Amino acid sequence: MKVRAEIGWVLKCVGIHYSFNSCSDVAGLFRQLFPDSETAKSFQMGDDKARYMAIYGLAPDFQQLLADKVKDKQYVLLFDEALNSKAQRKQLDVHNRFSESPKVHTRYFTSIFMGDATAADLMVKVDECLTKLRKHNIVQIGMDGPTVNWKLYKDLQADLQHETGNAEHWLLRFTYRPRCISRWLVCCFMGH
Repeated sequence: MKVRAEIGWVLKCVGIHYSFNSCSDVAGLFRQLFPDSETAKSFQMGDDKARYMAIYGLAPDFQQLLADKVKDKQYVLLFDEALNSKAQRKQLDVHNRFSESPKVHTRYFTSIFMGDATAADLMVKVDECLTKLRKHNIVQIGMDGPTVNWKLYKDLQADLQHETGNAEHWLLRFTYRPRCISRWLVCCFMGH
């Protein structure tokens, strides 16, 4: 029961965006609020334990659940590079978008930290992310900006065409910042 309570608390904190530091005195609070509860008496939680449980205990399971849900579906790969001010390194956030009729879902998949990255470096990191997903099911990529990402688009396109053996396997491309550009290859969807 204790482990279940600790997992429930970590999920609550992550779900409502509490900082992990907010977990530092919660065990004492629970003992005061519920003095007759054996679970409250044995409950132990601090910022390090909450962070560890979220990152190394729960996140991999949720990531695998999402990968299993998406693996047989076509999906859009979304990624965004930004400077993480705390780590002072570039952070690559990867999301995917998929359809479960009648809804379309966009879900966070993972973040990868890296230094200055070329398109080749980015391709390696994207490949690492895609080990749990089926790369050939990507129908579109969404990215945040210009030069390096267009090179990644071309490299990913070539890689997919090579892997599938299909020279007509095309990705739709889309940028959502700073402007919107689309390339629609209707013939691929219409079977021509």
